[in-house]
Amino acid sequence: MKVVLALIGPALLAGALVLSTTSVVGKTPPEPHLAKSAVLWGDRYFENKASLTRWLRARGASYRLWAERYPEAAARQKLPSSGLQAPAAR
Repeated sequence: MKVVLALIGPALLAGALVLSTTSVVGKTPPEPHLAKSAVLWGDRYFENKASLTRWLRARGASYRLWAERYPEAAARQKLPSSGLQAPAAR
């Protein structure tokens, strides 16, 4: 009995560790829930267009100029849904 336990015990312990690790590490993080008015620019998050406009003004720029320079990013802000991706340009 001790021999069987000595042979099977480590395998059961290793299996339990693998299962518990993959159930914790293997999970994907949840998708962020962003407001429909949220503006993502680079690594920054703005609650709405007004907060982006204030941020740009503080740096000597304007939303109009930003929208001209980055039309794809500006187009994403005009989407009716909360989707973060604009339609692909062709």
